[in-house]
Amino acid sequence: MIDWLGLGELFAILAAIVWALSTILYKGFSHHLTPMQLNISKGVLASAMMLATIAITQDAALPHHLTSWLWLIAGGVIGIAIGDSAYFTALRNIGPARTLVIESLAPALVGGV
Repeated sequence: MIDWLGLGELFAILAAIVWALSTILYKGFSHHLTPMQLNISKGVLASAMMLATIAITQDAALPHHLTSWLWLIAGGVIGIAIGDSAYFTALRNIGPARTLVIESLAPALVGGV
């Protein structure tokens, strides 16, 4: 039997490492690409990875109604256009360390509302 104890913590640490490394990677690309170009390239890569995952797992838990798809797409477009553009602009202007500190305050600021 597999001992799953500590596996969640391991994946949490790995996710934090990937998040920090991707921030540094985005900072490097921000000198060559505009925030919108970074958004589009990230969105295309993420969409391709999501479609590959759906194809591999053959997941049937996809929305069946057209309105569900429209809301899903609209949310993604709004998040990319506004949120990620601001994130990439912050990386370019104030650097990854300050951007991640400010970003880590988001749950506390939203929770206080």
